[in-house]
Amino acid sequence: MNPLLSGASQPKDAPAHLRLVALELDTDSFRLLPTPRFEDESEEPASHRYLRALELVSATLNRIDEHRIAISMFVDPQLSNNLLMDSTDQAILRELQRDGRVTNAELADRVHLPPSPCLRRVKRLEADGTIRGYRAILDRRKIGLGLTVFTEVKVSDHSPERAAGFEEAIATIEEIIGCWIISGSSDFLLQIAVADIEAYERFYLNTILALPGVYDVETHFVLRTMKEPGPLPVDN
Repeated sequence: MNPLLSGASQPKDAPAHLRLVALELDTDSFRLLPTPRFEDESEEPASHRYLRALELVSATLNRIDEHRIAISMFVDPQLSNNLLMDSTDQAILRELQRDGRVTNAELADRVHLPPSPCLRRVKRLEADGTIRGYRAILDRRKIGLGLTVFTEVKVSDHSPERAAGFEEAIATIEEIIGCWIISGSSDFLLQIAVADIEAYERFYLNTILALPGVYDVETHFVLRTMKEPGPLPVDN
């Protein structure tokens, strides 16, 4: 047993949660760093040994984070990274989805991490594509986009070339804020944001019907939004 992490090395007046951390890490699986030793440890004050134990724990956890970052660099970006995520990563993602402008210091406090390991985790989640970016959420009505429309589109054939051409055609159309290939009788589902019915009529005649291969369109107007798109569940 590592004497630095044993219960005997902890001062009786140490906070209970810190004593628990030191005890829980008293295992060979965490011996990633060499343990400093004294000629005669029995002469060293218990409080000094306890502080050295906390330093060792902190350095070990930092080393674990470094290994996690190095491992993630070799993971196929097309694959799910959930095997590399723990409850702390999930907590970081929940907090950043709620407030993407939170400072690292505040984020670290919310997820109970020191600032440096917290920042490394955020950088790793950004690097592996889990966090794709940060953006402002606008009120559509306040910028003149009072009407949301879902439009089902059928195309004349279902070849990969047709799908690729359709995707390329809609990529630069700002009014189309979402597009999905769907199952069922239609081929694509478009989410469209415009000012009003008149604006949609113009958009329908001049843009939607001009998309490559379109031969049938079914339109659904949103009467009231009951729930806006929100944070993704990250506990799966």
